[in-house]
Amino acid sequence: MKTRISNNLKSMVLLSIIGVLIFFGSCGDDDEPTAAATVEENSPPAAPALSSPTNGSDDIDPSLSIVLSWEEASDPDGDAVAYYVYFDTDTSSWTGTSAGTITEYTPSGVTGLTKYFWKVEARDVNNNATSSETWSFTTINLSEDKATITWTSGDGTSNGDVGTMTDLRDVPAKSYGVQVIAGSVWMTENLAFLPEVHPASDVSDGLARYYVYGYDGTDVAEAKLATIDTLAADWNGDGSQTTDAINTFETFGALYNLKTIDTGCPSGWHVPNAEEWSALLVANGWPSDTLDLNYAHPDNSWIPEMIAEAESNPGNVGLYFGWPIFYYYHGENTGVKLADKSTWLADPSFEFVYPTVTDPDDEEQAEPELNQQDGIALMASNASTDRNLSGFSAKAGGFVSGEGAAFTGLGSLASFWSSSDGEDGPMYVNLDAEMPGAQKFSYEEGGSPGLSIRCALDQE
Repeated sequence: MKTRISNNLKSMVLLSIIGVLIFFGSCGDDDEPTAAATVEENSPPAAPALSSPTNGSDDIDPSLSIVLSWEEASDPDGDAVAYYVYFDTDTSSWTGTSAGTITEYTPSGVTGLTKYFWKVEARDVNNNATSSETWSFTTINLSEDKATITWTSGDGTSNGDVGTMTDLRDVPAKSYGVQVIAGSVWMTENLAFLPEVHPASDVSDGLARYYVYGYDGTDVAEAKLATIDTLAADWNGDGSQTTDAINTFETFGALYNLKTIDTGCPSGWHVPNAEEWSALLVANGWPSDTLDLNYAHPDNSWIPEMIAEAESNPGNVGLYFGWPIFYYYHGENTGVKLADKSTWLADPSFEFVYPTVTDPDDEEQAEPELNQQDGIALMASNASTDRNLSGFSAKAGGFVSGEGAAFTGLGSLASFWSSSDGEDGPMYVNLDAEMPGAQKFSYEEGGSPGLSIRCALDQE
């Protein structure tokens, strides 16, 4: 009996203590939130929805630029979202690669006859993450022989030998003229390989981009058939003008941004480097001391010594119009020797004569009109008999400006990628209807332009 009373007392004391704790725990300022109430939960982003390549595809060509794409993932808290791409042949140990905030990623090292898995993870600024579904695709066999070559004149060992290269990547296969020039086998037509197409406004330093001049859509079949009206261009090659609609893809091929240089040409061919471009230019009148292609006249100011140089070497010095006047070495009519006979905005009956400058302080003597006839820009010695003496057949296909994101220069410009770097970045070679020769430039990052590509045969 005594024991039972003692236990009851203990129970009553315990209950009293609990009550006191509850009472004091509930006391305080009603407006003061508890510590638990100040914690706000942050929700993860939505799962990214994958777009391309289609899940389960079994016809992916590994020689092309393969772009993984997905839809932008929303975040319920409005946080910024970054993406991490998981791409591998085995999902048990794969790791993510940051794609930043863009919704595309181009994997490297893709091989033939291989099944690849991929998924995308969306992460917010608090590192909350949500993963997409896992998709897969399988690549086709990467044939070692992506192009064939047939010689119709000579056997490809001597300058002037002519043949045909057939690119087996296209369906149906597409053929291009080729010629041995300055010891290398060059395509004599612009590359027209078009696995995808983008509008001129879609520029990128990090992703492959393909363009067709004047076409602003994304349908490859439609781009290949698109036509535009020419602008008083010498398409006839005899000085007569026409404004008929032309198919720019058939005439000029495609335009490519910097990221396509490694994958644009078929297996066994490549985008020529600075040495190959230099050899081509030197063989057609470019000064032999400019082999690195990084040469412009060391003094770009107007000085009497340069006037004398222009008068004593009129075939080697050209004027860059504007004020002050700039000099560049353009070679002995190099640009005209490279230009084809039919696509340049120039009167072939006109023969350019360098203007004689008598007063270096007279701004009028630097006006562009010195080199125009009836408002049409002219190339030096532009007679048909002087054009394309090289066999290179440069077409005035224009380009896609980088930051400007617009098509420009059709009929007056031809710009070709090199696989080498110049002083400021990747180098390209430019032919201009306003110039009597050729120029080299290198572009700085900030929107990769779309230029033409000529491929050269790999040398053993």
